[in-house]
Amino acid sequence: MAQKSPTDYFSTSNDFILNAKQTVVANLTYWYNTAGVYGLDKFSSYSELYASVHIHLMEKKLQLSHVSPSPLIHWDAPPPRRGINH
Repeated sequence: MAQKSPTDYFSTSNDFILNAKQTVVANLTYWYNTAGVYGLDKFSSYSELYASVHIHLMEKKLQLSHVSPSPLIHWDAPPPRRGINH
C-alpha cells in the first residue's frame, strides 16, 4: 500500500527592479508546507521567507548575487509526532 505525501507545498517568488536600467533586482521568496500525515508520522505546517539581491554588470553579462544564507523569517514546525493517526 502506497503512503500518502506528507504535506502539500506551495511557493511564490517575486522580483523587484530597483533602478531604471534594470541592473539591480531584489527578490523575495516565500514557501509554505501544510500539515499532513505520512505513515505514522504527523507533521505540522511550516514556512520560510528568503531574500536576495542581484546586480547585473557589463551589460548584463555578469551577475553578482547575494542570497540570504538563512531565512529572514522561519515559522518552525515541531518534529513529527509518531503514533496512531485517527
